[in-house]
Formats: sequence, structure tokens, C-alpha cells
Amino acid sequence: MKKKILEHEMLTWLVLAALFYLMAALIVVPASGGYLALVQTGLFKAGHVFAGGYIGYWLNEHRSKHFGIPSTELSQSILMVGAMLTMGMGL
Repeated sequence: MKKKILEHEMLTWLVLAALFYLMAALIVVPASGGYLALVQTGLFKAGHVFAGGYIGYWLNEHRSKHFGIPSTELSQSILMVGAMLTMGMGL
């Protein structure tokens, strides 16, 4: 049975990522930088990590649907951690 998008358990991760991105975008950093630049960078990185978790979950879902590979908790966690590390460290 298909889940509605609002009932999906990973929607919280996507909403948290959007909130971190919004908070980072609302911070006005002065030309001299300072601690606000560090806070803004931390918020962007937190948004990347939550978005990576959401993307990793959907990669696992589509992999199991389209290729017929059975999804286990281990395979899902490996994909999610890989996506979270990639987003957190690469962007």
C-alpha cells in the first residue's frame, strides 16, 4: 500500500533540512566575518547532513523497487550514512 507523502517517516528529515537552510539563509554576516560566519556554515552543514539522510533513504527505496534487490536494515543504513557523509563533507 502506498504511503501518503505527509505520513512518511522521513518527511521529518526533509523538514529539518529545510529549516536549517532557512536559518542559515536568514543570518546576515558582516564583512569582517566573525562568529556569525561559523554559525552560518554550521547550519548549512547540518542542512546538508539531514538532506543526505533523506536522499540516502530514497536511494535505498528506489534500488529495492526497480532492481528487485531486497532491502535490509544494514543496506539502508549503509546507503544513508554514505549519502550523509557525502553531503556533509563534499558540499
